[in-house]
Amino acid sequence: LFRSITGSHFGTTQGPSIVRFNGLSAGAAVTWSDGEIAVAVPAGAQTGSLLVEVGGLISGPEPFVVSRPR
Repeated sequence: LFRSITGSHFGTTQGPSIVRFNGLSAGAAVTWSDGEIAVAVPAGAQTGSLLVEVGGLISGPEPFVVSRPR
């Protein structure tokens, strides 16, 4: 399941940056731009905080809600 994260100042390439869903790393991004990141939600992710680390700076935490498909 891929999700987009919107924001600003992410940079134009992923480099050593990391996206974490409640502590679980999302791994490499599918797409990465200065204003949007698309990543796969890691298996086992649970409702909690979303953090984006870019160049040693951490954004968030922002709330992230895991819901079950209907």
